[in-house]
Amino acid sequence: MSTRRCECGYAASDALDLQDHLQESFTPLDGTAPDGSVHDEGTEPGRCLCGFGGSSADALDQHFRTVFTPRNHIGLDGRRHAASPARPA
Repeated sequence: MSTRRCECGYAASDALDLQDHLQESFTPLDGTAPDGSVHDEGTEPGRCLCGFGGSSADALDQHFRTVFTPRNHIGLDGRRHAASPARPA
């Protein structure tokens, strides 16, 4: 069973598309986390403005998802966003 659908109803084309959707659902435009710190891609590739330096773009994306995803998975739009099993076609 695949997890290429978000609980909000978004049907992702693949796992990367779903990850992008989830990241966009929680990340504010100004990159400010709930604790007031700013997280965004810096001028140095693979580094966050907070100083986090991942070994890859995937690591940096995971950092952003960890920082911005609230425990209740409620996104900026007020809806719940979390991976759910894909529905049969």
